[in-house]
Amino acid sequence: MNQEQLQELIDKVGMSNLEAAIKARKNKLTYMNVFKGIKIKSEDIEQINREYHVITSPYVDLNNYRSPYSRKGYIDHWRGLTHDSLGITDPHVAIKTLVFSLFGEKNGKRLDEDELKFARSAYVKLKELYLNLYDLRLTELE
Repeated sequence: MNQEQLQELIDKVGMSNLEAAIKARKNKLTYMNVFKGIKIKSEDIEQINREYHVITSPYVDLNNYRSPYSRKGYIDHWRGLTHDSLGITDPHVAIKTLVFSLFGEKNGKRLDEDELKFARSAYVKLKELYLNLYDLRLTELE
């Protein structure tokens, strides 16, 4: 579309209608943005870890602190890596996989908007359950 055609379209539909249409399209729920704004974040894990002071070593970097705590993992101080433990994004991937498996799907490409709304709701509930169980686990370690 060239500039003249764009201007004709704006004149024909009106700027406010065009802006509303663009905004509606941007806000449409798709498999690409279904977990936007609700995704489990490293800060969620970090907040629980700080509550229980599970990380006490001054050598632990912030990224390790923001991951789920593992007594069985160890830290390579030279490279700053945590071995045999979860990374920051692993809980999100696991919850997302569980949510899409409710629909018999590997990803949400073939889900319609109502199914994507259900997927968001299921994700929030599974995220809350995960964080509550993680909190309970650290309570029992104290």
